[in-house]
Amino acid sequence: MRHVALISTGGAIASRHSDEAGAVVAGLGGSALLANLHDPLDGIEVQVEEFRELNSFALTLSDAHGLVAAIRAVLQDPGCAGVVVTHGTDTMEESAYLVDILVAGDKPIVFTGAQRHAGDPDSDGPRNIADAIRVAADGATRGIDAVIVFEGEIHAARDVTKMHSSRTDTFRSPGLGKLG
Repeated sequence: MRHVALISTGGAIASRHSDEAGAVVAGLGGSALLANLHDPLDGIEVQVEEFRELNSFALTLSDAHGLVAAIRAVLQDPGCAGVVVTHGTDTMEESAYLVDILVAGDKPIVFTGAQRHAGDPDSDGPRNIADAIRVAADGATRGIDAVIVFEGEIHAARDVTKMHSSRTDTFRSPGLGKLG
């Protein structure tokens, strides 16, 4: 059985509408996100690390460095095949790029999120998480460095950018294309 760590940071993928706040707010941890998957992850064991429950625009530089430290810590486990980070899309490309630069090794680090919040009946989050976990667990992705997996595509963290504020296929790698 392959072992993958899931580190949750918040974002739309971990958000629902709050009547009290009058807005969509982050508040679901990684365990809740994992429980909402539509497809089974046969042969993959997922260890959840609850990191933050914030919208990504609220993550600080200290949070970003804390995320790097959390990723390094789970990757030290020799049984860990890779890491998935659930993250808000507002700053996902910046966090993924930072991790690509600061975390050495050949185990995949896969960022994912959602454009539609977790309370939306057609949220893209569960599908993106399942895809990201499969990419992180696949032995063929060793050495791939940090990537963003979104809407069935794999993009290198060093090349990707968010192209649209609401489309589910928002991430693109202009002039270079996706890895898979």
